[in-house]
Amino acid sequence: MNQDICAQPTPQLPRYRRVEQRALPVSIQPRDVLLLKMVYDFPYSTAGQLSRLLPVGSINPQLRAYHDQRRQERSGADRGERQPAKVRREIRRRLQQLFHASGGPYVQRHKVDNNSATLYTIAMRAVDLLAAEFDLDTAALARSARNRDPGEKFLRHARQRTNFRFAVTVAVDARPDIEIAYWYKDGSVRIPITYQTDDGTIVEDTVIPDDVVGIRWLKTGIVEPLLVESDKRKDYPRVLKKIIAYVHLLRQMKHGTATLPLASPHQLREMRSTGQVRAAQPVYLIAGQPLVHFRVLWVAKGVERKEGLRRLARDVDGPQGEASGLFWFTHEAQYIDQPERVLESVWQKARNDVWRSLLSMKTP
Repeated sequence: MNQDICAQPTPQLPRYRRVEQRALPVSIQPRDVLLLKMVYDFPYSTAGQLSRLLPVGSINPQLRAYHDQRRQERSGADRGERQPAKVRREIRRRLQQLFHASGGPYVQRHKVDNNSATLYTIAMRAVDLLAAEFDLDTAALARSARNRDPGEKFLRHARQRTNFRFAVTVAVDARPDIEIAYWYKDGSVRIPITYQTDDGTIVEDTVIPDDVVGIRWLKTGIVEPLLVESDKRKDYPRVLKKIIAYVHLLRQMKHGTATLPLASPHQLREMRSTGQVRAAQPVYLIAGQPLVHFRVLWVAKGVERKEGLRRLARDVDGPQGEASGLFWFTHEAQYIDQPERVLESVWQKARNDVWRSLLSMKTP
């Protein structure tokens, strides 16, 4: 009998659960470390998003020109059509191998529901590996790896944060005039604020943005600070309290009465050399970064929720008040299928219905 006919193929590994008896021996390569770092930076991302973020490697100029042309076609002529992120086969296969690795998984898998894409986070086995290769906080790595069975509400909010970061990263990478200067994620920045209400009550609060982002203009070196809020469907009184806290924080920074740490003389000299700050203007530090002003970006899940948040900000101090100009609102459908659009005219203030570009093509 022909032995080739009797040979049994290797059984396929299950997609959503580990099987210890069929674990694979995996030798970690430098590219695996980069992939795990990407999974940590973009928790609960899909294989399609990781495929777009992870560099392909060095390619010849002709192929690079072809990819650039295809990217322009997708962002131009097909702007109205859905363009889902494609998954590179080697990325999907490597994520599967890292999940089924003998000795324990390097990544975890999550599902919002049966019809959604598989989401990836790092596992505990990747913590020491990433801490040894990169300047990362081991405690933060461990917190990310411990989220083994998050609920649906948590997953949906995490996806909203990751989708926004993915969109900004792709959009910034597509422009030659800007870069991401810093990004503090997952509520790691806490801003203490104390203010007095109209009835004389002293309020002590802590503002915790979902993300704190800095985008630098390469020509001038000026950094645009952005505080990001991914809407969690909280009740309106809690959202109103956060809006009021942001407004008081901006007022205190303008008047020089904020209780935040001050920028160092070296940081002040750099900002004055680029014209960002006047001679006597105070400069405060948030997450160690010098800030003169800031904008708060509020990303809602849908159009109706976005409009409700705009009305709430407008009601704080009127259409011409500080809250109406401080907050910029959008909803996820504006950029989810075409991430490059997140920097374009998909944002609105509470002040009026004008659609605004987050970063214009004109250098400040």
